[in-house]
Amino acid sequence: MICLSDKSGPTYGNLPGLNGYLEMQQLQKAGLSRAQIFRAATINNARKFKIDSQLGTIESGKIANLVLLKKSPLESVDAYDSVVTVWIHGKPVARDSLGVNANK
Repeated sequence: MICLSDKSGPTYGNLPGLNGYLEMQQLQKAGLSRAQIFRAATINNARKFKIDSQLGTIESGKIANLVLLKKSPLESVDAYDSVVTVWIHGKPVARDSLGVNANK
């Protein structure tokens, strides 16, 4: 099983989402398929942390934490940089409100 390894919390050197995106690019360069990378970012991560009964797939009864992208991640790893909306616990959060300067 391959999963993304975001080992530390958000810091100046580990911006949320950026390191995972960079890791996805490296996984592609290493020869993983886009489907393998997608599973690494979703269900495999949830399984690794033993929370796959709550997260990792879109199913009735699971927590609705989702990312809506403009492009399909199964077509290009660059799709992960096309975030439109983030859904947290079933509620949409605009991408602009998640930026570094969002609280200013």
